[in-house]
Amino acid sequence: MNEPATSHFVGLDWGAFRHAVCVIDSTGQLLERFELDGKRPVTAIVVSVEAVYFQCARALMRSALWDPTSRAARGEVPSAGEMIRSVDAAFDAKDYAAALHERQRATL
Repeated sequence: MNEPATSHFVGLDWGAFRHAVCVIDSTGQLLERFELDGKRPVTAIVVSVEAVYFQCARALMRSALWDPTSRAARGEVPSAGEMIRSVDAAFDAKDYAAALHERQRATL
């Protein structure tokens, strides 16, 4: 399966957890398969699933994870730049936020 180790699908009241083995490959044997826009990744992660554990619905239902009214508004949660500035007063959170989209486009 090509899903993350923990799967929660919006609107469903169950989840699945997998026990897996992970190998990091930097030899280049897999890297060409993941090249995008002429950029090849430095490493690839290979995951082999050994077991899957089904999650009881109770915890997800109690969490109200899919209830939009239980979510914090965007302005109530600090941005990544604001979190960095909280530990480094000299950090410019506004410049960081303004350049974020281009920085991600160029480096991801």
